[in-house]
Amino acid sequence: IRKLVLTRTFQMSSIPGPGMLTADPMNLYLQRMPVARMDAEAIRDHILSCSGELKRDQMYGPSIAVNIDDQPNSRAKPRSGPLDGNGRRSVYLEMRRNFLSSFLRIFDLPNATEPTGQRNVTNVPAQALALLNDPFVHQQAQSWARRVMAGGGTVDDQLRKVHRQAFGREATEAELQWGRKVLKELGGATEAAWKGLCHLMINRKEFIYVF
Repeated sequence: IRKLVLTRTFQMSSIPGPGMLTADPMNLYLQRMPVARMDAEAIRDHILSCSGELKRDQMYGPSIAVNIDDQPNSRAKPRSGPLDGNGRRSVYLEMRRNFLSSFLRIFDLPNATEPTGQRNVTNVPAQALALLNDPFVHQQAQSWARRVMAGGGTVDDQLRKVHRQAFGREATEAELQWGRKVLKELGGATEAAWKGLCHLMINRKEFIYVF
């Protein structure tokens, strides 16, 4: 693994260097890493990780019932599980062919009735709407806000921590200014304001795409 990750190819950035867009605008010669969207399960797990609700060390055990409160009632409908899946990784969610997670399906969870050699990767309005409106996302944004406030520190310290949790990198000065502005417009560094900011972070492209 060390040999692999230390190669120049593995460490290539998706940000084009000088002249790259002119010489190879479609990246046909792979001068940079192609931008890739996370799989559905990785997106859900990333949200849980940022909120602090992901049970990283809990492994094995029975599957967790999927939350299907948003799906029509029928005699065949199984019991609905908790909205956050008890904080378990997506790999532990039950897979019922007719009652899959609506959130995961929007992000191209494979069809459970047939084998899938390669997943589809779409970019559709429903995905943006899910990140804006899904109850799971709102619940986790609330938990994330509480986690940020419980950590203490100055507003800038908290903003830096949020960016590290969301993107795995330090916040730029422009992003710190943006964060201060958002909190001010939402009424100060209150829990509601932090929830709004955390929700905005989840809706940034960098949150679900690997650059």
